[in-house]
Amino acid sequence: MSKLPGHTEKYLRKNSCGYKIENLPKNKSRCELRNAVVIPAFGEYSTLPKTLASLKRALSASDENTLVLIVVNNPPAEFCDSAKFAENTKTLQWLKDNIHASEKISWIDASSPGYEIPEKGGVGAARKLGMDAVLQFLDWKNEPLIFCLDSDTLAEENYLTASRNFFCEVRNSAVPAAYTEFSHRSGRTPEEEAAVRYYEAFMDDYVRHLRSSHSPYAYHAVGSTIICRAEAYVKSGGMRPKRAGEDFYFLQALRKLSPEGEIIKIAKTAVYPSSRISDRVPFGTGARMKELVEGDKHAYFYNPAIFAVLKKILISVNEGNLAKNPDTWYRKLPEDAQYFLDSYNFMSQWQSILRNTPDIPEKITWAFHVWFDAFRTLKFIHFCELRNPEQYGRIPVSPEDIQERQKSVTQY
Repeated sequence: MSKLPGHTEKYLRKNSCGYKIENLPKNKSRCELRNAVVIPAFGEYSTLPKTLASLKRALSASDENTLVLIVVNNPPAEFCDSAKFAENTKTLQWLKDNIHASEKISWIDASSPGYEIPEKGGVGAARKLGMDAVLQFLDWKNEPLIFCLDSDTLAEENYLTASRNFFCEVRNSAVPAAYTEFSHRSGRTPEEEAAVRYYEAFMDDYVRHLRSSHSPYAYHAVGSTIICRAEAYVKSGGMRPKRAGEDFYFLQALRKLSPEGEIIKIAKTAVYPSSRISDRVPFGTGARMKELVEGDKHAYFYNPAIFAVLKKILISVNEGNLAKNPDTWYRKLPEDAQYFLDSYNFMSQWQSILRNTPDIPEKITWAFHVWFDAFRTLKFIHFCELRNPEQYGRIPVSPEDIQERQKSVTQY
């Protein structure tokens, strides 16, 4: 087993796993992993076998040492649906009965009484548990990668090889993470199918406008598509243990590591998540699907006028105007931008930020982007919508908008 870097040892002292990994290869040399695929499973008895079947094909196509780690999880009984707990019990038994010791598939029981994850942890806590657990088995001499996948998501056969090739070929070694192309599998009903294709188009439209606005946070935040460098995982503080949005906040932390550390799409492979409705988390694909099919059927895109204002803010910052003279920079901003910054008492906060930032224009510019992060960017969009709905109201989606996305991604 390769020696852990000092910062990783320090991280693990604060984030000790404390769980037994079942079916871990007995040969220690096989535990020096270049890749680890971590899959949280909560009530996924019917879907997990198909996910593992797709991963077995990917494992066969790759000659690298890779481990798949499944985290079967649920909160304590008083906070857990009894049917989901029963499914987890069946999942654990299925793994014991069907996964052989020679296979590169292991699991953690974070479901049985006494081993549950915290009630408020949810999928983020399960991902973190698995991602933290694999750190001690990685081959730190060879830039190991950690893959996030979901237990209802299928991966292409080249999932491992194309992803590894991407990180080997990317010119920017500061890239902390990437995400694969994705397309949700067909909905069970026409209503579900229409809802999931809209939601994909909505995410694409949002990322496209962020990119045109020069935002450093222009990427998709879909948990089952994320692949990160293990070193960056540790430096960013690890996965966020949240019930929802863990992927959003994790990628945000990774992006903040350095100005050069873009998060880029891997176009040569894809994953195929389920399009099912879900009420497990307050937001995300499953929750939005539920809203669209059962309640709010209104499909919309954010108004491009908001991104025009966002672009003026970010270009002015990138040109160094904020670093040169904050007061002049602020006075020249559009009124909506000023009102938003005032709501955070930004000019006062900025003085505090400057006291802790080297007096270098590039450092000062990046300090703003760290403050005006993915979360505040989204807050700015919603602020504009509420403040001036006539100018910044949402735009209805046309069938052509949705069809355009479907042309670019082959469905599984």
